[in-house]
Formats: sequence, C-alpha cells, structure tokens
Amino acid sequence: MFRLVGRCCWILLLVVMACPAWAQEDLTARRKEAEAEALAAAQGFRDLGRMSIGQVLQLTNEGGFIRLRTSLPGGSVQYRVTIDELPGISTVHVIGATGKGETPSFFSLINRRFDDPSAVSVLLNITASPTQVHISFGRQLAYGQYESWSLTQNREDEPVLGSVFRVRLNIDHPLSPRGPTHTRLAVATSFSDLVASYADEVDECLRPMLRRLKAEAVFAPDLNTAMQVFGPTWKPDPRLVEQVAALVAQLEDDSYQRRSEAAQRLAALKEDGALALMQLDRSVLTAQQKALVDSVLAPWQPLTPRQARQLATDERFLIDCLYSEHPRVRASAADALQRKLGRKLAYDPEASAEARAAAVDDLRTMLQTPATRPAG
Repeated sequence: MFRLVGRCCWILLLVVMACPAWAQEDLTARRKEAEAEALAAAQGFRDLGRMSIGQVLQLTNEGGFIRLRTSLPGGSVQYRVTIDELPGISTVHVIGATGKGETPSFFSLINRRFDDPSAVSVLLNITASPTQVHISFGRQLAYGQYESWSLTQNREDEPVLGSVFRVRLNIDHPLSPRGPTHTRLAVATSFSDLVASYADEVDECLRPMLRRLKAEAVFAPDLNTAMQVFGPTWKPDPRLVEQVAALVAQLEDDSYQRRSEAAQRLAALKEDGALALMQLDRSVLTAQQKALVDSVLAPWQPLTPRQARQLATDERFLIDCLYSEHPRVRASAADALQRKLGRKLAYDPEASAEARAAAVDDLRTMLQTPATRPAG
C-alpha cells in the first residue's frame, strides 16, 4: 500500500514538473501561429520600407493635451512599414494629411511583436484625430489573459457622457495565472493633470512607451507652471520692466477705458510681461492695481505658492523640465537638480533635442527611476 502511494506521488511530481515545459511549448507554438497570421495579413499592404519613428509620428504636448502629427502622406489604404524603434510587424493608415508634419483627420498605427517569451503576442495601437488620441498596449499571456493599459484623450468642446475628465488611463493586469483581472482607472482634466496627479501610474505605463516613441517631451511642464516655479530666479528685460511699470501706473487712472487698455497691453506682453509683473514691488501698489495685476497674472500662476515651492525641489518635476522646449526652463531645472543631487549633471541645456533626451535617459538610469511593466 505504502509502495503504491509512493509510486503515485512520484508520478504526480513528474507531471507537475513537466507542466511548465508543456505550457512553454504550447506558448511557443501559439506565438509562431500568431506571427504567421500577422505576416500573412500584412503581405497585401504596400511596403513603405524602413523609417524612424519620427518620420511616422511626432507627439507633442500643447496646452496640456497630446497632439499627434505625421510626416506621412494621406491615402485610402493601409501600408506596411518597418520602424527602427518598434521591432515586429507594423501597419499604418493616414487620412487627410499632406506629409508636411500636420495633424491628420485620421491616423492609425498598429505594431505587433512576437519576441516576448512570456506572451503569445504584444500589441501597440495608436489612433488619433484632431480632437482625440488613443494609445493602447497589451500582452496576450499564456492562459488567454491580457495585461494591458490604454490612454484615451478627448479634446472635444462638450464633455463626454457628461464628464469633465477628458483624459483616462486604464490599467488591467491578472492577479494570478488563470485568475481574475484587476483594473485601475486614472482620470484627469488634461494630460498634464494626469502626469501630476497619477505619477506612479504614468511612470509604470506611459513613460517607457513614450520613451520608445521618442516622445518624452510630452512630459515637459507647460511654460506657465515652469515660470511660476523658476521665475523668481529669472531676470526680466530691463526695457520691458520700464514699459510694465508705466502700464501698471496707468492701472490707477481715473478712466475705466485707460485702465482696461493698460491691462490688455500687459496681457499682450505674454510671458516676458508676466515675469516682470511677478517681480514688481507690490508694497507700493494700490488695492486696485494689485487686483488688476493679479487678473493679468492669473493664467501664469496655475499653482498655489506652496505647490510652486514644492515643485522647485521635486526630482520628477525637475527631470521632466529637462525636456522643455524653452532653454531657460531647461537651464533652471538642471541647476536645481545639481543642487538637489549634489553633483554635476552630464546634461547640456543648449544641446540638440536628441542629445538632451539621451542625457536624460542616462540620468534616469543613474537614479533608477521605476518604469517597467507593462510597457513592453
């Protein structure tokens, strides 16, 4: 009896030990089958050859929202393309574009990979129009489960389904093999708001993928925010300071028309005028002047004073500022980071965008910024 039980235990142990091998063989077979099907489906498309991701799409952050542009001309059919930064099988479809880097009326990029040993396939899907952007990434796992995330942005004037949240990030991952899927949802009023409010989720999903798409500049804070943080250390143009002072004096004029005209002219000076206004000696202003100055500065001060002070030493914020298109923002962020880290950075604010991005990649590696699964 004991001999029979022992024999059964050995058989059961051998079966359990063999299961991973069987599962891996099945996964490999399914991966090969899926790759063959994807290749067959793409064979009928015209081949555009090899391109960089920058030739296929460019993602920018404009007013807190992602905008997609493409250098590909529009057409009525899908094309096959080999993208340097995206291994696998890629197809693209563009409608309403001339190939001059504008936003098309419709854009679609689908990339399928079959080089992940733990998945049947890996899918990246990007669709865009002038008002919407959708980026999704998913891995089909061994037991028919999916690990995925998707970013959806809607810039239409009317809120979708009555919601003011125009940006959504969905993250789905199975809790265990064959187990249920856990879903996390992050919602925000803009992409910039999403980055600020859900930093961990953004680091987990979006940063690695947008790094691969050479689009990390979308994380750069808008100029208004950056100027409120760094503005106290910037020197305004002396000539502009005199002009601003004269207009501020006019804000106390008896004539409503002249006061209104002065406020409009101050607003028209944009960031340079706002910088000069921020550094005014408010102690000599009347209550009326202070109120009108505050109304002009309102768009340039989206943060509370406490938030601005916190961001001035926030490592994540400072690194994101290194992607800014404004040299003064980049230089201030680099200086602040060097003070915080106590070391000189191998980063040149005046270098090319490509060189700056590479330097930031090296910096993130050095600081071991978390950005891993499920971004592929």
